[in-house]
Amino acid sequence: MLIGIFAGGNFISSLLRLLGGLLIARIVEPSILGLFNAIGLVHGYAPLLQAGILNGLNRELPYYRGKNDHQRVQDLAASAKALTLFLSALLASVLFGIAVFQFLHKNYVLSAGWMAYSLTSFYLFYGQLYLQVTYRTFGEFTRLTFFNIIFNGSALLFVVFVWLFKFYGLCLRAILSSFLALGLFWLWRPLKVHPKFYPRQLWHLFKIGAPIFGVGQLNILWTLLDSTLVLKFLGIKVFGLYALTTMTITSLQILPDAASSIIYPKMAEQYGRTGKLKDILKIAYSPVLLITLGIIPVIILGWILMPSFIKWVLPKYMGGIAAAQWALLSIPILCLASVNDAFNVIRRQDLYLLTNIIGILSYGGFLFWRLRGGIDLVFFPQAMLLGRFVYIIACYLILYLLAIRER
Repeated sequence: MLIGIFAGGNFISSLLRLLGGLLIARIVEPSILGLFNAIGLVHGYAPLLQAGILNGLNRELPYYRGKNDHQRVQDLAASAKALTLFLSALLASVLFGIAVFQFLHKNYVLSAGWMAYSLTSFYLFYGQLYLQVTYRTFGEFTRLTFFNIIFNGSALLFVVFVWLFKFYGLCLRAILSSFLALGLFWLWRPLKVHPKFYPRQLWHLFKIGAPIFGVGQLNILWTLLDSTLVLKFLGIKVFGLYALTTMTITSLQILPDAASSIIYPKMAEQYGRTGKLKDILKIAYSPVLLITLGIIPVIILGWILMPSFIKWVLPKYMGGIAAAQWALLSIPILCLASVNDAFNVIRRQDLYLLTNIIGILSYGGFLFWRLRGGIDLVFFPQAMLLGRFVYIIACYLILYLLAIRER
């Protein structure tokens, strides 16, 4: 029930985000959108700076809530908050320096792009990586969903700046929408603690979170590597066309994201009570299966309707249709992957790492084989589909064997 409500709210939020993305793609040239997204890759790599401490927070807050250790929850949150504020300021300062450098060399477009990502750095670390963890830990899913709807609704309204100012409008839209979201998350934050560095707590979060971070970041870097390879081999313009694939994945990933956001803290809290893998798997399997089966008709309909829809709405992006269609087929696998949070809960990141490596090697091997005869944009989502399929098979097989051994 809770997953349905959260997913429904996220659907509205995602629909607003999709409409904003479609309007932007219709307004600006692929080369302009490609340049803005290329600069934005820095925010994809920036979470490496936290070294897993916030991943540890995501696991430990609900775990210690399950143990009713409220003082530990406060101390862990205060330490993580201090770290996110420091990293936000550090990243913002570095990107601000790059923006100033580009401005002094009269590269005003690049300067604006770097400045936009400098100013949104606080939302990245403090808003997304810290505050949203506290909302999920304390079960504030309704409020979290409402804020995300406001965020994406305002971002849709701010598309008017893109229509007026093109690239500079993209920058202004990103700044205004992130500031609004950060303000909302901060005003109604469920856990109000003062930032304070507790070295012991940070070290504990690092020990717990570094393995989670390493494996999780490998999964994220897998996606970033895919985008980076598209940019390297096919250039800025085609990378702009690949935004259609990114929009497709982002829009339909609401269901697996909703499932994971709710299931993960509940699994960690349950594990704090019983310490049994079978207990936490029971929490995950039923909702994940229902979500996966429910999204399959959407995938089929999207594949059929996408060419006509893009031709009518975004004719400049016709070259990206086939890649986006293949990307649709990865969505059911992403739904099934919500169960994989169990690896982090039971602290078996070694096995989770193994499954990711198997998936990435499958992706890379297929891509290398296809690229021998030439380069085509569609090869990248095809390789991702194969890699993720192999990865999810390996994950489920290992979890099954672990559950059998526990019994």
